[in-house]
Amino acid sequence: MPSAYANTASIVVDEEPIVLAGPIVERADEAFLLANYRLLTHNHPGYWEALLKKLKQENSHLKTMTVSQIEVTKRFIEAGLGISYLPKSMVQGELLNRKLNIYPSAAAKKQMSTTYLIEKVVTDEAKLFKRFFLQHDEKD
Repeated sequence: MPSAYANTASIVVDEEPIVLAGPIVERADEAFLLANYRLLTHNHPGYWEALLKKLKQENSHLKTMTVSQIEVTKRFIEAGLGISYLPKSMVQGELLNRKLNIYPSAAAKKQMSTTYLIEKVVTDEAKLFKRFFLQHDEKD
């Protein structure tokens, strides 16, 4: 997803899998969750259009709601108000604190979340940040 803004450049700095995140329920699978919970969508750019198209083809009953922020999406999931496909790194804290769960998902296996660094004016400080960020990312 190149930058949509004029006079900017973008580079990929990370790619990671997405996961199906939902409230903590016993014996749930992807089909059960999609049939019984609203799918919270468009909270992260890049993968939703293709994913939603595929899910709607396979689940004619799918109920969706657009939520523009991942943090809001996670709070809705914790409250039992829906499920979502989110970048794995975005749910690590909630998993550790047992506030939500991740479930096996055929749809999630086919999608990746991509993080970009977008540059407009390249100052000395921006160059230093970019160098630090990219070196730090390689160590993780």
